[in-house]
Amino acid sequence: MCCLLATALCSCSSSTDDGISLAQASIERQVELSKTDKSPHCEVELKLHYVKGSGSKAGIAKAINETIVKRLFDMSGLTMQQAVDSFANQYTRDYVKNCLPLYREDSGDPLKSAWYEYRYSITTETQQERDHTLTYLATLDYYEGGAHGINQLLVMNFDTESGQLITLSDIFAPGYDKKLNELLLNALMEETGTTTIEQLHDMGYLFATNIFAPENFILGTDAITFIYNPYEIAPYAVGTTRLTIGNSDLQGIMKKDGKD
Repeated sequence: MCCLLATALCSCSSSTDDGISLAQASIERQVELSKTDKSPHCEVELKLHYVKGSGSKAGIAKAINETIVKRLFDMSGLTMQQAVDSFANQYTRDYVKNCLPLYREDSGDPLKSAWYEYRYSITTETQQERDHTLTYLATLDYYEGGAHGINQLLVMNFDTESGQLITLSDIFAPGYDKKLNELLLNALMEETGTTTIEQLHDMGYLFATNIFAPENFILGTDAITFIYNPYEIAPYAVGTTRLTIGNSDLQGIMKKDGKD
C-alpha cells in the first residue's frame, strides 16, 4: 500500500539572453513502500529549468522544451511542468507495483531492506558562453537497488535563434571522425598520464570500446568539452570523464561559424 508523505510543486523564473527567459519546474515526492514500521521508501526530486518566450520566441522556447522533455523523460506533447508531474507520478506508482511483492518476500531479512530504498533526482543548470547558444546541463542521480547508484551528466546545446539542438554534424565538416578521435585519444592520455593504449587498458579505459566523440558535449567559447558518463569508456569506479579540446586544435575539421 502506497503512503504519500510529501509533495511539493513550484515554478520560478529568471531572465537570460536572446529574448528568452528561464523558469524552473520542480517537484519533491516521497512514497512509502508499505505501511509496516520502518518501511523502505522512494524519493523523487526534480528541479528542471525550461525556456519561456513570447512573440517570435514562443516557438523557439517550445522547440527547446520539447527536446529536453523527450531526452530526459521520453515524453512528447507535454509542457515541462506536465512532464515533471507525470514522471513523478508514474515512477512512484511503478515503484510500489514492482517492488512491493518482492519486498514482502524479503521483509524477514533486515539486511535486504536497503535494496528497496529507491531515489531518483534530476537537477539542471544552464550556460551561455557562445552567442545565440544555450547549453543545458542535467545531472541525473538515481538508485534502484544493486551495489550502487547511477550518476550521469546529460548535456544539450541549443541554437537560440532557431530552437534546434546542435549536434556534432552541425559543428564539424564531413569526415571529421578520424581526426577528432585522434584528438580525443591524445586528450585522454594527457588526462590520465598515459602514453599507450595498453596503459589506458590497465586503468580500465577503452577496454571494451574504441574512443569516440559523444553527442554529450559542452559547447564553450574557446573549446568543446566532451562528457563520458560511467561505463561509456571506463568502469563505474572511474566516474565521469571530461575531455576538453580547444578550438585552435579543431580548426581543420570545424565548419566555418558552425555552418556549411
